[in-house]
Amino acid sequence: MSKKSYAEDIKNGEVMSAGLTNNAAQAAKRGLDEEFVGNLKASLQKAIMLNNEQERLKADLKRKNRRTRRNHFRH
Repeated sequence: MSKKSYAEDIKNGEVMSAGLTNNAAQAAKRGLDEEFVGNLKASLQKAIMLNNEQERLKADLKRKNRRTRRNHFRH
């Protein structure tokens, strides 16, 4: 069994959120009210924001590592 990627998890969350929004009446009958859907959407947005920040930080670290290696071998 393969492990799902973070992007797949986010996409699945977005599909679930859209499905709950599009079927709000049926979802509400099962206890998944507007507040739940709103919290799900907010959590997804926060997860996306944090993932974007992590990717930016990883890119910054790679640049700094390359710069450090270049400077190290010049001396």
